[in-house]
Amino acid sequence: MAEERRILTEDCYVDDILTSHDDLQTLFRLTKGVEEILKADGFSLKPWVLTGQSGRIEKLTDPSNVRSTEPKTLILPNQIRDEENKALGLGYEPGSDKLHVLTSVNFLRRRGKMRNGLDLRENEIRGSTPDPLTRRILLSQIAGFYDPIGLASPAKQRRAMLIRESFQEAGRDHPSKNTWDDPLSPRIREAAIKLFEQYVRLGQLRFDRYLTPLGAIGHPMGITFSDGSEASYRAVLYLRWETEDGVVVKLIESKAKLTPLDQKGVIKAELCGAVFASRLKTYFEKHCNIKVDRWTHFVDSQTILGAIQKDSYGYQTFFANWIGEIQKAGSVESWRWVEGRQNIADLITRGATPEELAEGSVWQEGPDFLKLPESDWPVKTARQINPSVAGTSEEGVLGTGLRRSSAQKMVWPNQCCACAPRGPPKVQFTGTVMRDHCLVETCSRNLAGQQPGPSSVKVGGKTIPVCGRKSNSFQRSSSRSSGWCRVP
Repeated sequence: MAEERRILTEDCYVDDILTSHDDLQTLFRLTKGVEEILKADGFSLKPWVLTGQSGRIEKLTDPSNVRSTEPKTLILPNQIRDEENKALGLGYEPGSDKLHVLTSVNFLRRRGKMRNGLDLRENEIRGSTPDPLTRRILLSQIAGFYDPIGLASPAKQRRAMLIRESFQEAGRDHPSKNTWDDPLSPRIREAAIKLFEQYVRLGQLRFDRYLTPLGAIGHPMGITFSDGSEASYRAVLYLRWETEDGVVVKLIESKAKLTPLDQKGVIKAELCGAVFASRLKTYFEKHCNIKVDRWTHFVDSQTILGAIQKDSYGYQTFFANWIGEIQKAGSVESWRWVEGRQNIADLITRGATPEELAEGSVWQEGPDFLKLPESDWPVKTARQINPSVAGTSEEGVLGTGLRRSSAQKMVWPNQCCACAPRGPPKVQFTGTVMRDHCLVETCSRNLAGQQPGPSSVKVGGKTIPVCGRKSNSFQRSSSRSSGWCRVP
């Protein structure tokens, strides 16, 4: 009964039990065992809903009673229709084993938690949209879109950007006024109507519930794509299976978030997208029973790829924390660079129509190159892009100067090491400077003392004077976190 106990512990959500198995006979045995355990404590279960069945089955004692080719008609008066079946907030069609997001557009007032009338069809939305359309009404419609695992993130993210844009517009026009009930501008109103029309079509999309294709060979490869921009950062996860009929790629989940307005530069957003990718991997490994053979993570930023290969302590706090989390989640060797046009995560920011997210689309099946042999993939490793990212030169190099606040701050520690007097046995760096592990490669020149260094160096377009004294031999501290460097 170990498997039955696991189902009750891990696959039971409030009043729903969702579990699966490759073998139908084993599934019947497990469901019967779960019923016996619950019945012993006075809990009675409703009929089970099985994949391939149109409706619910009264008894699961005899597998021969199940005829998937002849769907069972719903006969109980308290049972819901197939199209109204839900699985943790998503629509579920047992007959086809498909998931879909539940969408509705309805501008009528609520009575309790229910709208007073039927949801609008696509051709009814433009004529039924309130005039004026306010931010309160817009948010009430958009907030009802529930997509917990990001199956339709390209459409979901478009609504978030529209909400932000509407409030930015209100802040510019009326910075100190409550604008919840003020009418939207004609431009945003038109964009909202088009979004509502897409919501109706979005509810017609279907996504595979099953993640293991027929004829699968061995374990799959886990693949993530991540990207970032001034608008948002995002990541998406796929499983790549080798089957008897070729390669099959399955969409698993995705995640996206708006970039903070005060966050300057795209690099931080790119890094946050990479963090999302590592978190999707961690979440999948924790909650899914599928064993992944190996992982590959794709980014389209060479800067982020190079930064992930290096130790996190040499960066500012923001970068150090996120790079440390990425490195802790898995091997840095699994990260690859891919061109931006091949990065499917970019679709989340650009947005997509429901037709572009349909079955067989690039969104659901991943980029085409994933179905090629790995040797033919248009990707590069960190070593192929820049061999120096694999390690740091040992010829008197202290570290890498990345995004320093000033050129003088980069030069100073190298001057100290190169020009330290022979008397003191050690040179103590301040905590701020030593934490940065700065480097100006021209300033670290010949630390063995064979010839004097230059009188000045150029950093960031600025000419910084340096001491031209001949230095003695220099030896790096064995502890990279230490604040001491020995000068004989």
